[in-house]
Amino acid sequence: MNIIEKNVERVIEKLDNVPDITDKKVLITGGTGLIGLHLSWFFDKMGADVEVIFYNDIPEYFEPYLPCVDMIQFDLAKDQMNNDGTKFDYIVHSAGYSQPSKFLADPNSTIAINTTATMNLFKFLNPSGKFLFISSDAVYTGATEQIYTENMSGFVDLNDPRISYIESKRMGEVITKINKGIIARLSYVYGPGGKIGDTRVVNEFVQKAIVDKKLKISDGRAMRSWLPVTNATEMLLNVLFHGRNREVYNVANVEENTISILDLAKEICRLTDVPLEEKNQNSIVDKSAPQTMNLSISKYEKEFGICEFEKLSDVLKDVVDWYREISKKGNN
Repeated sequence: MNIIEKNVERVIEKLDNVPDITDKKVLITGGTGLIGLHLSWFFDKMGADVEVIFYNDIPEYFEPYLPCVDMIQFDLAKDQMNNDGTKFDYIVHSAGYSQPSKFLADPNSTIAINTTATMNLFKFLNPSGKFLFISSDAVYTGATEQIYTENMSGFVDLNDPRISYIESKRMGEVITKINKGIIARLSYVYGPGGKIGDTRVVNEFVQKAIVDKKLKISDGRAMRSWLPVTNATEMLLNVLFHGRNREVYNVANVEENTISILDLAKEICRLTDVPLEEKNQNSIVDKSAPQTMNLSISKYEKEFGICEFEKLSDVLKDVVDWYREISKKGNN
């Protein structure tokens, strides 16, 4: 049993009141991403009939970690899926660029995946089915509150380099709400399951520590409440199965687990036994990125109960082990 399967087994043990989804038709977009991968494994293990849409070619080293489901390579940003009459009982739209380097490089595709693709996917939903749109805490960018609840929203100038990602997520939420779907505003998720070359902070830091035998950071002041992928998967499934249509739910870690990027880097260096080099701490590398992002999950806890979050050090160790493992397979 690989590390992704083990993660999903832990999620299954934690979940209560899971409906019988045996032979239910499930469609997951972004199925080889961190969230999509774990959800695909879950539905496969629970006996559902799963179709997974992915965009980028799957590296050979990554293939052993895929579940035994129908994998369909398709560009949701450019093409509309043909409706052959198939209707799905559950659709999770988790496709899209979550790595800043990617959505900054291709803003048009970013917009299309969150808007036109979302509208098209609703055509495939069973009238009694459930649709979950994976949004982002980026919609709060520009808000001035200390902690963000679901009734809040930020404001971003049109010149902001992240505008395509932020505003298309907001528009995707509108489309989902109109069509009676459910919205999950996801925080910074981390855990095993990333590919080689992934530039999200945790994955990039771990890869650099392993390859370079040291870690350099230019600015570590930003504060984040990192969400373990197992907790994210558990929370998203609760929202999908039991959430109310047209509602928005924050899916995040609690405020007291917030740490700086500097402290994150220090922990990764401890786990990999490499030195940390801090430089230019008086300058912020990406001025468009918010410096603090704390989401309230009181609405989630009220409807679904308290979530027991995994320890940062334990999950980071899994990420380190994951990258060491796939790096060996990639080199072979």
